[in-house]
Amino acid sequence: MITVKKQNKELTISESQKDSFLTLGYSVIDENGDIVEAGNATEYGDLKTENETLKTENAKLKSEIKKLNSTIKTLEAENKKLKSNE
Repeated sequence: MITVKKQNKELTISESQKDSFLTLGYSVIDENGDIVEAGNATEYGDLKTENETLKTENAKLKSEIKKLNSTIKTLEAENKKLKSNE
């Protein structure tokens, strides 16, 4: 177990949660309260930019899924037609 701190809030967490808390801006501290590893808080502007990027990427992926589903239907129809001609 390790201790993390952000402003006046201290938490004891498992080692597996450390990276998540560092991303949230918490710092790992030792038993004396000294910072062992500083957290890297994400700024609002960074989050907003990332959100817009993800929205754009999501729209592109949805479009691609639509095209792929259309292609699947076409190929299934062709396959069915070929099987019926046998």
